[in-house]
Amino acid sequence: IDFEAVKASLRGRADGNLCVAEMLPPRFAAALGVVIGAAVQTTIRAIDGAAIGADPVQWTRRWADQVRRIHDGCAVDEEYVLSSHSNKMPCSNSVGDSMDLD
Repeated sequence: IDFEAVKASLRGRADGNLCVAEMLPPRFAAALGVVIGAAVQTTIRAIDGAAIGADPVQWTRRWADQVRRIHDGCAVDEEYVLSSHSNKMPCSNSVGDSMDLD
């Protein structure tokens, strides 16, 4: 197996980190990272929203999942793991089951 591409990407990443560390002031580099990260997240959410809006089935499933999260009081998936140790039972076991909730 040839790992030359992996080595080249690691070398490029190390060079990029070194370039940013040497050429940019630390506060500016941090601010630039925040701006780039926000731009990437905005783009990902816009693409995801467009994909959900284009497919009615996915739109229904997404809203069913939101209803389930609101009912159970768990905003993110990690909260389901944390709440699984308590006696509180979720309103449904899957998104498919939550589509039947009214």
